[in-house]
Amino acid sequence: MRSESRAALFACLAFSACTLGRTDVEDCTLDSECREAFGIASLCGDDGYCQVLEPQERCRATFPGDFEENPGRYPNILLVGTIIDEGNEVHRARARAVEVAIQDANEQGGLVDGRQFGLVVCDNGDRPTIDSLGQDDASVAVATWLRDVAEVAFIVGPPSSGSTLAVYENVDDVLIISPSASSDRLTGIDSENPTDDMPGTLWRTAVPDGQQAPQIAADIMARGITNLAIVYASGPYGDSLAELVTRELSGVTVVDYAFENEGVLSMRLSEVASSAAEEVLFISSNTDQIASFINVAGDRTALDTRSFFLTDAAANSSFTASVTDESVLARVRGTRPVQVMTPEFETFVSRYAIRFGTTDVRELSFTSNAFDAAWLGLYGMSWAIEQEPDLGPSSIATGIRKLTGGGASIATTTPSSWLTMQSEFRSGNPIDVTGASGNLDYDLGTEELSGEFEVWVVQDGAIVTAP
Repeated sequence: MRSESRAALFACLAFSACTLGRTDVEDCTLDSECREAFGIASLCGDDGYCQVLEPQERCRATFPGDFEENPGRYPNILLVGTIIDEGNEVHRARARAVEVAIQDANEQGGLVDGRQFGLVVCDNGDRPTIDSLGQDDASVAVATWLRDVAEVAFIVGPPSSGSTLAVYENVDDVLIISPSASSDRLTGIDSENPTDDMPGTLWRTAVPDGQQAPQIAADIMARGITNLAIVYASGPYGDSLAELVTRELSGVTVVDYAFENEGVLSMRLSEVASSAAEEVLFISSNTDQIASFINVAGDRTALDTRSFFLTDAAANSSFTASVTDESVLARVRGTRPVQVMTPEFETFVSRYAIRFGTTDVRELSFTSNAFDAAWLGLYGMSWAIEQEPDLGPSSIATGIRKLTGGGASIATTTPSSWLTMQSEFRSGNPIDVTGASGNLDYDLGTEELSGEFEVWVVQDGAIVTAP
């Protein structure tokens, strides 16, 4: 553990409650010795004795399934963290996708030194029975705990751009790989000119919004919309995408309506209802909030003739299932990343179904991106253990940069390629990785992906590509 973080913990200055207590273990030299005896929330104290911290109620170990009850069965386990809203069906599917990747890696032997991986899932949702934290603050709290107590190798998430930015700005010395944070404002904040020696430590498997905005604008203009209302959640995602779309539009009168909370959103909806807008572009990363907006808008007679344009956060079955008046969906369309039905994607869908039942993840956005995000971190660790001095954030990030350099072709959905990857990394060779979400061909100058977007509509209750 980082010395500064350890000092803060033992001074009880962590975000969550920080009660320390002596255990029955006589002495220790490593945190792992205490974790094997007492679970995640235990550390080797400065006095050489195991001490147990009060558990973070927002976090739980989900894999191996009995890790919390029998930590001694998993000596030297390397934990991975993921941050989701546990109340969101789509987010839960993403966490399970991370688990599929970790199980696959373990079945191939884990790291070359025999160490295997485990998963800790942390909840950043509104949980008043636990605390009064909002999503961003909860993300910072659990990320701090994941770094300092669970000592995770990397974090998959958070889901939203705002929470991802909050964690990056407030929790240093941890590698973040978000599957769905797409704001352009995240580009370059970790490193303006990344190199193998100084890589960025904020990555994502989502394509930035700068590539989505032109598709949104093109569709709006092609349909002859001349008056547009843009209603957006204030923050890195909404602010940035609203600005990008407006910049791309020509011959369209645009009025912006920003909102910070549900009360302001209700006011904005009334303002839009009395405006000349023919269409409403609604920008939010919260699927439940999007569905609520459409439900309320559908009940407003003044909005009966307006159409609605949504973004990729709504492109999943949980959105359509939450809309109470299906007739409103006929006036809804949106954009999403193109998901090519490649063999890799279909293999991921099958592997997920085998592990977790019949849920069709085709209809749950960014699930394959979460799967690939986990693999990025696992591959990065494999490079680091072979070629770098440690398994720190920068060492793992350097390994991620080795996934786009040509060389042997590897697919995240082919577990047996894990051994090929290890062999190549042992020789210092880069590899070329294809993921379930698509080609993971990062621009090493920006450490960002490129991709295409498509327009979707709702037909018979299902999200489909617009004709």
